[in-house]
Amino acid sequence: MERVKKTQVKTKSNLVNVRSTLHDAQRRNAIHKGASPWGEDTDIINRLSKEAKDDWENVHRHFNRFKAMVRARYMNSDYGADPLLVLEVKPLKQRGMQFPTTKPPNSETPWHITIDFSNRWNRRDMQRLIEKYSTFKEYTLVGQLSGSGGSFQLDRHRCDIASDPLVQQLHDAGYYGNRGLHISI
Repeated sequence: MERVKKTQVKTKSNLVNVRSTLHDAQRRNAIHKGASPWGEDTDIINRLSKEAKDDWENVHRHFNRFKAMVRARYMNSDYGADPLLVLEVKPLKQRGMQFPTTKPPNSETPWHITIDFSNRWNRRDMQRLIEKYSTFKEYTLVGQLSGSGGSFQLDRHRCDIASDPLVQQLHDAGYYGNRGLHISI
């Protein structure tokens, strides 16, 4: 059973209930711009594939690449002027080791690689990235599961997406630049 702590955050015009979840930092950053849909957060143990549940140590040690369909899209557009640009990721079924989870951490968001919030300083480069990744295309994502297994850390030298200089530039200069390029699993 999930335990959810609710807190109240004062905005300019009202009080908003905020769920304390793994996504709380994202909501805190955007809360001044409007309400966020709550979705349903699920613990990773409830999202693991059968293969990952049966042999987590092996999956954790050896899951280092997978094929996925990837495209650029904005999320949080209901927050107003500064939507979050992400690369949406749809893992493909393949031979060998499968993606470790059966659904994303939160029902309101797809699996994704966070790039940055759009703003007047990066808008031109964001548009270039959107044009480059405008439709779903197949890519090989290379990296490793984090120590806790909660994210797949992308390899900035060998991964089709993370090695893209424009992806690196926008991510590193943005709000999430202090974290590695990753997919929350």
